[in-house]
Amino acid sequence: METPSVAPPQRVGLRGLGRRWWLVLLAIAATAAAGYGAASLQTRYYRAESFVVVTSKPTKKDPGQAYDASRLALTYAASLPQDERLLKHIAANVGDSVYHVRHRFSVVNDTDTGFLRLRYRDKDADVAAAGARAAAAGVTARHPTASGVSGGTLQLVRQADVPKRRSNGRLFGAAIGAVLGLGLGLVLLLAWERADPRIDRSEDCLELTDVPTSIIDGITPATGLTLLERWYELGRRSSVRVAILPLTGDLEDLADGVARWFGGHHSDPAAAPTRFRRSGNDQPTQEIGDGEAHNSLSLVSGAPTGGPSAGEMEALRSDVVVLVVHRGAKARRLVSAVEVLEQFGHSVDWILFVNSPRTARKRFSGEGAGFPPAGVEQETASPNTS
Repeated sequence: METPSVAPPQRVGLRGLGRRWWLVLLAIAATAAAGYGAASLQTRYYRAESFVVVTSKPTKKDPGQAYDASRLALTYAASLPQDERLLKHIAANVGDSVYHVRHRFSVVNDTDTGFLRLRYRDKDADVAAAGARAAAAGVTARHPTASGVSGGTLQLVRQADVPKRRSNGRLFGAAIGAVLGLGLGLVLLLAWERADPRIDRSEDCLELTDVPTSIIDGITPATGLTLLERWYELGRRSSVRVAILPLTGDLEDLADGVARWFGGHHSDPAAAPTRFRRSGNDQPTQEIGDGEAHNSLSLVSGAPTGGPSAGEMEALRSDVVVLVVHRGAKARRLVSAVEVLEQFGHSVDWILFVNSPRTARKRFSGEGAGFPPAGVEQETASPNTS
């Protein structure tokens, strides 16, 4: 078999979301906190405005000098924010310094009209309204406070209203941040799944390695016997040794149980006695057959490859190598294990896929597994050696 190339599954299903759901929550929490913090740092100002108009002095026979009024309004829009007397008048009414008033008071002229909007902004809505009203009073009084305004030139149209108080901007910022965090979390999850793909189906093992794969969660004795016969054929010898290796160290006990189960769960009146013994490396071995050099199959569980226990050594001593892989295992770990064994001159012949290691341990390990204790003989079916 050729060395497999890393071609991890490209889909991201619900299992991928279930594995890394905490990443989405973390992104939501982080961005929501950032939005809340950003909103807290911003200074929120209320803006109030009074409306005044430059009189064109119309009469019944004369519409007035509307053009001159618009030109004068444009002049007032530029000069009033710099008028020291008017600024001091506003500062006295709002209880603030002229410096701050200068930066918060503004005048806007509607294009080609004599209307002026006297605007004042402040952190307090009532202060903003007081500033705009003081500005209007300072330019429309019989004796205007503003030094550049003649009496009667400007008339009041509408006094400023108190601005409506805004909703809590911090909560709004946190909500916007949470929405952005949801999108960010999903993007990070997809990127992580593609960078570090996992095996969620038995088909993923086949796609990655081209090695035959069987699901063993619900395996029956008849199906198990069929697998034994198939492994015996793969061995191409009269006496075949099968090594069942776990992909990772936390599956060693499961691999042990699987080896025991395959050797002790098949009964046939014509079967040869089965002996449970320990191999030279103290790994459990299940012998099936007549115990002689002909027509026999032995099962031995080993350690994962690449670790201190060196499962590669067990693979070299065996004729057939079976790898136990659980759902959620890293795709790169599986590819690496296959490559390591091939570097030692022995390819993986079969993969046993486990959907739920916890359920599988109950089935293949302990008293309910059905294998015989050490040193006890029982009748068991041997693989077809004809």
